[in-house]
This record gives sequence, structure tokens and C-alpha cells, in this order.
Amino acid sequence: MKYPKLHNWQHHIIDAIRNYGAINGFTTETYESLHKFYIKAPYRMSNRRDATSQIINLVRHDSILNYLQKITSPPSIKKHRQIRTLGGIEGSFTLDTFNDFVDEYRTTHFLALEAEKAFEVLIDSLNQYFDLIENITDKDVEATIIKWYTSAFIREVDTIRAKSNYYNAPAFSDIAINMNEEEAEKYNTIDGILMLFGLKIPGHDEQELALVHWYDFKYNDLHRLFKYDCPYVKRIPMFTVIAIESIIEPVHIIPCFNKTNEYFVNYFIF
Repeated sequence: MKYPKLHNWQHHIIDAIRNYGAINGFTTETYESLHKFYIKAPYRMSNRRDATSQIINLVRHDSILNYLQKITSPPSIKKHRQIRTLGGIEGSFTLDTFNDFVDEYRTTHFLALEAEKAFEVLIDSLNQYFDLIENITDKDVEATIIKWYTSAFIREVDTIRAKSNYYNAPAFSDIAINMNEEEAEKYNTIDGILMLFGLKIPGHDEQELALVHWYDFKYNDLHRLFKYDCPYVKRIPMFTVIAIESIIEPVHIIPCFNKTNEYFVNYFIF
């Protein structure tokens, strides 16, 4: 076995198996890709003398060039996603029967921690959402129908999920969302999906929505916002109902091993 692979197994893969069970090719390729781009390739470009310093300088140089390219290149025109379809309906209920529905569902189905949290915060999050809608009464709120889904198909290529049992494992996508349509390049944020649902208020068109759990930077220090050129984030106790159409794409977020509430947003895979 080559040394880089041995290093991956000793310091990454074994911990992954202990924490998450069986691994797949995607898990191992993540670390191999990081090793290739940040160790192997820069080392071959060095003259082997004081290689560590040369590797650090090469990686820093590439990072600066990538950053300058992003801020100096004209923004590309993003095509709006035309297909936003919720799928995999799990159930439906009105808000006045919400508690009965949840109690009955729990007796016959497994709920992942994310789904439990979704039920816990859904009503409060919807109340904040209803406050933004004009001409809605308490009677309308009680009669509002919620159709609970487990997936959404976006722009013909991306599938996002919020399902407790997807091939015997929970599947809850992390996503990038656009907070401001007019300034899409400046106000994108990262969130984790807890629930996908359709909302039908009497007298209003049905809306396709998602309940999301927010991430924020781990530290407020400007010099510690990124680690290994990846946003260094944590979950915060903030939950929001958003429109499905505001979702830009799924993102890959990696938990830090042996750490609590510390994550990297992986920009090197997709």
C-alpha cells in the first residue's frame, strides 16, 4: 500500500468507519483528491529542497490566483431553473391536525434526528412565514394544507432530499440558497434541509417550500473564516421557511472528525 493511502486510512478512513459505518469510494476519493491537489502535485513541482515551504507557497499562490480570477472576471449569467418539482409524498395534514398526524406517524415510521427537529420547529417557523403574508386570518392558518415530500428535482439535474430512510440511511441535503435575487453573487448562504413541503393556504396558490437549518461561520474573526480554502462553519439554532425556487444547488459539507459542530464546505468535489 502506498504511503498516501496508508496516511488516509490511519488518519481519516478508520475514524470515518468508527463514526459512520461502512465507507464507499466517494469517501476515500475525497481525501485522495485533497492529497493530490495540495500535497502530491505541489511536491512534484518543487525541487525537493525544503519541500514543505515550497508546497505551502505553491498552494497559497494558487489560492490567490483563484481568488483574483473570481473577483476580476465578469459575472456569468446564471440560467434560472425552470423545473422545480417536489416528489416522494410522505403524507398530508392541516395545521389544526398537526399534532395528531405527528403522533400517529411516529408510531409506524422511523424518524431521523433531522425529521424530529423539523416537527419540533415547523409551527414556529411557519408562524414567522405567515406574518409575511397579507390578508390571512387565523381560520385560514388552521385550514392550511401541508403536503410533506421527501425530494425535489431541480433544473433537470439536481435532486435534493429530506428523508429519514433512504436506502436504510437518513438523507438530508445541504444546499446553497440565494437570499437576494437581484444580487445573487453577494447573498448566497449555506443551509441544511430539514423538510420539503407544499403549502396550500385557502384563497392562495400552492407554494413549494423547504424548512432549513442555518450554518454560519465557526468564528467571527476575518482571518479564521476559511480553513484549507474551505468555509469553516457551524450549525446555529436558526430555522427558516424558504421557497424551493431560491435553492441554487446542493453542496457537500464535511463534518470535522473528533469535533463537535464543526464543518467544512467542500468546494473541491463539485
